[in-house]
Amino acid sequence: MHGFGKIAVALGMISLPVQAFARPQCLTHGEAEAVATAFLPALITNVRDQCRPLLPVDAALTTQGLEMAERYSGPALRARDVANPIVTRMIFSGENPPAEANFDPSTALDMVEAVIAVELAGELDADGCALANNIFSALEPLPAANFARLFVIFLDIGSRDDPVPGPFSLCREEEA
Repeated sequence: MHGFGKIAVALGMISLPVQAFARPQCLTHGEAEAVATAFLPALITNVRDQCRPLLPVDAALTTQGLEMAERYSGPALRARDVANPIVTRMIFSGENPPAEANFDPSTALDMVEAVIAVELAGELDADGCALANNIFSALEPLPAANFARLFVIFLDIGSRDDPVPGPFSLCREEEA
C-alpha cells in the first residue's frame, strides 16, 4: 500500500471484514461522503481512544478529539438517514435484507461502528497515530462535509492501484 493508502487507513479504518460481503459493492462519491460524514464522530473517538497512550499528552487528537467528534455529531446525525440504507446495501451485497434476517436497516451504522471499534483495536501503531494526529489536526477546522469529501479523495487515491476492490470501494465512472 502506498502513502495515500496509509493515509486513508489512518483517517478511516472504515472497512467491514471482507468476509461480510458476497461481492464488493462500489459507492458513488456522494454515497461515500454520506457514509464518511455519518461515521466521523465514532471514527474520531475510536482513533483518539486507541492513540491516546501513543501520543504526547498535548497532541491535538488527545486534547481536542472529543470536542472535534462532538462538533461533527450534528452533521453525522443528519447523514445517518442517507447512510443507513447505503451501509445496508453494502452489508447485503446490493440485495434487500432477507425477511428471515429480521434486519432493521436503521441499525446498520450502529453495527458497523461496533465492527470499526473492534477492527481498530490494536491496529494503529505509534507512527500511524502520529500520522492520524497530523491529519486530524490539519483537517479539524473544516466543516464535516469538507472533511468527508477529503476522506473520500484520500480513499480514492489510496485505492486506485488495488487489484481487488475492498468493501468500501468507490465506483469508477463506468460502474456508477
